[in-house]
Amino acid sequence: MLDPQKGGHFVISPSDTYSTSKQEYYENTNVLRTEFMTAQGTLEVVDWMHMNNFSFVEEEQHRLPALYRLIRCTAGTVECRIQYCPKFDYARARTILTPVSYGLLAHGALEEAHLFTHCAFSIVDEVAEATVTLQSGQDLSFICAYGKVARDELPPPSRSLEQTIHFWQRWSSECEAGNCLALPLWKKQVTRSALVLKVLAGGKGIAAAATTSLPEVLGGSDNWDYRFNWIRDTSFTIQALASLGHLSDAKEFLDWITNSLFTANQKPSDLKVLYPLYDFPHQKEEELTHLSLVEAWFAIGSYRGGHTHSFAAWLARIATNSCYDELRRRQRRPENAFSQLSENEVIFLFAQKSGDKVGDEVEAKLISRDLAEKLLSTLEPDDRKVFLLLKSGNYSVAEIARNIGWTETKVKMRIHRSRAILQRKSRRLL
Repeated sequence: MLDPQKGGHFVISPSDTYSTSKQEYYENTNVLRTEFMTAQGTLEVVDWMHMNNFSFVEEEQHRLPALYRLIRCTAGTVECRIQYCPKFDYARARTILTPVSYGLLAHGALEEAHLFTHCAFSIVDEVAEATVTLQSGQDLSFICAYGKVARDELPPPSRSLEQTIHFWQRWSSECEAGNCLALPLWKKQVTRSALVLKVLAGGKGIAAAATTSLPEVLGGSDNWDYRFNWIRDTSFTIQALASLGHLSDAKEFLDWITNSLFTANQKPSDLKVLYPLYDFPHQKEEELTHLSLVEAWFAIGSYRGGHTHSFAAWLARIATNSCYDELRRRQRRPENAFSQLSENEVIFLFAQKSGDKVGDEVEAKLISRDLAEKLLSTLEPDDRKVFLLLKSGNYSVAEIARNIGWTETKVKMRIHRSRAILQRKSRRLL
């Protein structure tokens, strides 16, 4: 999610430099308002997930998988930059963006997302960009919907915003227990925390957090995806919601997990550590080694311990060694090869368009994971390491040389040799 190279994003901001910006929620809601002030004018961006008419007992129609983004020019004139770059399957699947009558269609592997808007985009590679100029009083909306959602299923932005604000203000001010918890000193903070928990409880299960792959310890291996229903975390969430009088929210999860266990003929002692938010069958754990933390290691420029370069090199070695540990484990367990991770295709860069200089533009060719594994296995270990650092980790030749203790000339020679081997092998296999 946070990878600047591989992670997806949806950016809306002024094209020009803005002097100040501020963010705040509409009072007692999960509707976020961002204001940018430039020399020419003021831009307001309002973000929310649609919620329908208020009810303590929610059905699925109350929660649409749609992100609304409304931009308004509240003063002067503002030129806006919009950049839309969705990613699927933890960025393992290639994203294909297609202009359609209602905006943009994005799909990758077996997933799809729709962007409903009147804004015209230009598409380069896997990124859609647009620039629009708004005068004071003008606005433009974007509705990003996941899955197979038709436009007529989504209410207009103005009505959705009104309904969503009303839903959250009702939910945060009322309780079912009949005797709401009185908190005269900390009511604002508790209400904001409760609103966060309610968002995480948006499905049948309750997500532990809205983030993934944030390490517990810098350089450690515990980088979990918390967008799952972790039973330990969920128990605290339903306790908090019940204490605040939101009994239906707590009961919804308890009913779901109880019915799911009963249907599967299981006992409470059969509970797993975590479950998907919607599909009850327990999924097999995967290690997403394709999302290298190399970029993060080189971003530790703010470290001021007196040995910045040594520390960065140390972090880089941790990332490299962890990848090779995983490769060695898979070699010892051939049944856990690339193909088991996913049937999605991977982008493997091996053919050079022109010239023979390191860093020239290369063409991307889609090949299967099994074939990628077979091609890489033909390289010697050191050559494979250097090649992957350059192509997958986005290291420069100088960075590779510094971190593995080689000269730049030696690195270039190894890369040249690896490329020649892969080109020769791929022609035979394809």
